[in-house]
Amino acid sequence: MKIIQLVIKKFKMTISDEETKILDKWLSDSETNKELFLKLKHLYHKGVNISDLENIDVETSWKKVMQKYDLKKGNRFNLQPLLKIAAIFTGLMILAIYGYNQLTIPFERTVKSDLDVIRLQFDNGEIHFLSVEGEKPITDAQGNVMGKKEGNKLNYQNSKPEGKLIYNTLTIPFGKRFEITLSDGTLVHLNAGSSLKYPVNFQKGKKREVFLKGEAFFDVSEDKLNPFVVSTSGMDVTVLGTEFNVSAYPEDSFINTVLVEGSVSLTSNGNNLGKVNSPLLLKPGFKAEWDNLSGKANIEDVDTNIYTSWTSGKLIIKNLPFKNIIKRLERNFNVTIENNYKELDEQVYTASFNDESIVEVLSSFAENKKFDFIIDGEKIMINQP
Repeated sequence: MKIIQLVIKKFKMTISDEETKILDKWLSDSETNKELFLKLKHLYHKGVNISDLENIDVETSWKKVMQKYDLKKGNRFNLQPLLKIAAIFTGLMILAIYGYNQLTIPFERTVKSDLDVIRLQFDNGEIHFLSVEGEKPITDAQGNVMGKKEGNKLNYQNSKPEGKLIYNTLTIPFGKRFEITLSDGTLVHLNAGSSLKYPVNFQKGKKREVFLKGEAFFDVSEDKLNPFVVSTSGMDVTVLGTEFNVSAYPEDSFINTVLVEGSVSLTSNGNNLGKVNSPLLLKPGFKAEWDNLSGKANIEDVDTNIYTSWTSGKLIIKNLPFKNIIKRLERNFNVTIENNYKELDEQVYTASFNDESIVEVLSSFAENKKFDFIIDGEKIMINQP
């Protein structure tokens, strides 16, 4: 089977596990392959019918390249563009047919701005796109090393102290997760569709404050003299050293904090919540749900594993209505789900998934109450059977 066929199946979410391994191997072979894959994804989501590419004759295409560059013995020219074209399965034809005249166009501007990539924004507004593979030092405009990226992890523990607070912002798209170790050793797991603004270095004698949009699990390094504060759109979580999960997606009407270990204090920061007379203290094994509109909080004991299992790639659902499950699936799998079968909205499910595909997850739910679903790229429509 051609690589282009696997790429198309990947976009349509019909690819098998064995085919996924083949495609992943091809992607890992070179950065050029990854670039082409992203360009194809860009075209696909622009509505271009890339299925036509299955019929391209690669050998004939390469001969045309040879003729175009007049590769006669002794001619002097820059080989780099040709090597990049030769490294991918039908690169030249794809670029020629759809208007990408060369692979050396500014990739960040043409593709990455529109695609789902991990973004690291510096204090000066400069944006870097991060891959989940390989190692890379994170340097500022002067070449000073602020941190190091290793795979899907960022580490700032060896960064040099600055005279003032310098902030970075890490943004994770739907369908991905990332880890970051802050300068004080605090470990943060960022869930899909989340963003964290944090200092490159914390300053002694001042609170260690970070700003969260979305969901994150914190394993805070203990420092009794410098409290750690997670600030969301309407609530601050203050700790000394502990493990807890905060879910504060902007589109949600509530903010959830689940304490695994230690103790935390919850206070309104006045952004969205109503007035709260005094801080709320949360004990391990409990969840506090803040209502962004009323400013009221509800505290209950919970199985913390349900709320933290995402850090290890699991999806655990317990007594949730389907309309709430849809939100989690959209974030986890980077899809948009349109439910046309409204009877499902209040259907309650309990389930646990590891590395199942979106097809397998939806099929599992459909075993309980039958429904049909159609997948078109990253859009899924659920219909009554």
